[in-house]
Amino acid sequence: MAIAPAQTPNAGALLIGFLLNTGLFGILLIQTYTYHVSFPNDRILLKLLVDGIFVAEIAQTSLSIYDAYSIFVTGFGNASAFESPSSVFWAYSPLICGTLILIIHLFYAHRICILYKSRIIGMIISIFSIAQFIAALVSAVYIKEQQTRGFKVDGHYISFLIWAGASLLCDTPIAILMTLRLVYWGDIGDKHTRTTVSKLLRMSIETGLVLATLAIVDLILLVGFPKKTYFLAIFITVSKWHSVTWLASLNNRSRSQHPEASVPTMDIQFQATSTGTRTDTQLGLPVPVTLDLTPPHLVRTNSIGRYEHKWGGLNPSINTFGDQPWRV
Repeated sequence: MAIAPAQTPNAGALLIGFLLNTGLFGILLIQTYTYHVSFPNDRILLKLLVDGIFVAEIAQTSLSIYDAYSIFVTGFGNASAFESPSSVFWAYSPLICGTLILIIHLFYAHRICILYKSRIIGMIISIFSIAQFIAALVSAVYIKEQQTRGFKVDGHYISFLIWAGASLLCDTPIAILMTLRLVYWGDIGDKHTRTTVSKLLRMSIETGLVLATLAIVDLILLVGFPKKTYFLAIFITVSKWHSVTWLASLNNRSRSQHPEASVPTMDIQFQATSTGTRTDTQLGLPVPVTLDLTPPHLVRTNSIGRYEHKWGGLNPSINTFGDQPWRV
């Protein structure tokens, strides 16, 4: 029997969350592969961190797919399936997501400590990150005990607010601090350094803006619709957004360090000369000369058929007749 739309107000948010979560996992898979291909010489701890986050995301995605199947297939026609979670919802949404966000925030906090040579800034970010993890843990316990996706305005609602708010208080300073440091670096160095910093700056702003926007939208959904579960469209995918943007920032080092690596080039060097004579106006005798008629000494072609020329110009040799040098 079909379900009336009014009976399933949360179906859309859940469906969007499940679809986004699975799609972002595909992006994460490509990002992880790109990392291992591009940076085989990275430290073993960083490699283990990347692999650990990827394995955790596999578990999170698998559990979310199981939950989606239990709602839209096994529970088809049952309106209560949209309110009563499966036995794994508490694990993949609040618990795993909160843990992965904590790890990524601590990674950024450590980097900021190194860049700014200040432990205080890193400690502040770490405190907010730990707060969001504790809030996610409380939410996971509540969902497991109460077996409900919805909640009343009580301690559970407050824990979700703390989770979203603390995440925002971590993502925003991280984006701002990384951007300020890159802006500082962009004012020094040569042209190549400024170009590299410009690319890193754009990536930092884009990733920080994405995470901050998601946190703000999540808070708006929580505060504006406290009795609904619209926020789940973001909460189900929140760890994926952090993992994807984090790996994107790591992989961006490849383009920054080797800006022309993605454009195959071909260098051709050749030289042509021409010999002849000229008449000495003083002696009336022919003087042998050699002209360098070399065309562009470097021709670079890229994958889209454009050419870059570096002209050597006309570089004639100097010939001597007697004591008189002749320059053509």
